[in-house]
Amino acid sequence: MERLWKSTRLQVPRIYLKELRTEFNTMVKCARVSYFTTLISSSRCNPKVLYVSVNNIVSPVPPAVPVHSNKDCCDFLSFFVDKVSAVMSSITLSPSSPPVCSTQHSILSHFLPVSPQDAPLAKFYAEGCHQYFLSMSGLFY
Repeated sequence: MERLWKSTRLQVPRIYLKELRTEFNTMVKCARVSYFTTLISSSRCNPKVLYVSVNNIVSPVPPAVPVHSNKDCCDFLSFFVDKVSAVMSSITLSPSSPPVCSTQHSILSHFLPVSPQDAPLAKFYAEGCHQYFLSMSGLFY
């Protein structure tokens, strides 16, 4: 109905859409009331269960933040290094082809080359993923 109203911009589909939305919201509200009434009435004889039920309704437990281990980080790093290596090996430039970046920007002339020791990720390599440091050394100029 919403698509019909947006495509035609007529008032009849708009009014019908409003009625459907109101009816839907009323049905959702009634279903929630019924669910919570059943939940509370089923545990009214046991105060501990009733308290836990009401507490879960009033203040639900927030979802846990995923914790990534060192192994997960190393797996991602391995995937990333392999992907970059695959992309770099698939790029072949012949001597007659123009360079990928044909214009030299003056802003880039202010930067010095980065060595592996200067890279901010060097700390991660030292913490347990050092086997990838050698394979990443080809990325630094």
